[in-house]
Amino acid sequence: MTVREILSVVNGLLNLGIDQQLFLAQADSSLRSIVANDGTIPKLLQCLNCVIDELACDYAPNTVLTHVVSKDGKVNYSDIDKPLLEVVSLTDSFGSNVRFRYTVDGLMTECSGRLELVYSTPYDKVDFWSEVNLSNHKLTQRTLAYAVCAEYCLTMGDYQGVALWDERYRNNLALASVKRSEMRMRERRWP
Repeated sequence: MTVREILSVVNGLLNLGIDQQLFLAQADSSLRSIVANDGTIPKLLQCLNCVIDELACDYAPNTVLTHVVSKDGKVNYSDIDKPLLEVVSLTDSFGSNVRFRYTVDGLMTECSGRLELVYSTPYDKVDFWSEVNLSNHKLTQRTLAYAVCAEYCLTMGDYQGVALWDERYRNNLALASVKRSEMRMRERRWP
């Protein structure tokens, strides 16, 4: 899904009055200046980036696999390519889990050598012309639009709107986070 599709839904839900042709058009210099100079669109983009950051922490982690070297039982954060939010797994060359603990400047491990690190990292910031690729494909553009509506209402001081859109967002989020294995039909019984 694209940022323009999400913001088009937000525009419709909040009746912001932004011309729908702006969301359908291709990028050119005149449209880029309209997007940059319009006061509402940068606010909506800021709200969307805030929502994506929130989702990255709890519902759609952006996981990265990398190989690091532990020197004297320590992996420095500077040796990791992207900012680290949370370690998903840390394994040695044999595939065994390695115990670790977080410190101020790196991870302390029980062993030295080459390790495989799987960790979550923040998503890149989006702009008006980008794609939104979250790891949880159950999160629809409508779910993100509800969240952006809630954030936008919060920035505008509309607390009744915040309550309305946040409730819709949380309900959609709850539906998206239900695992298939938890969806069960009751057994039929003979009378």
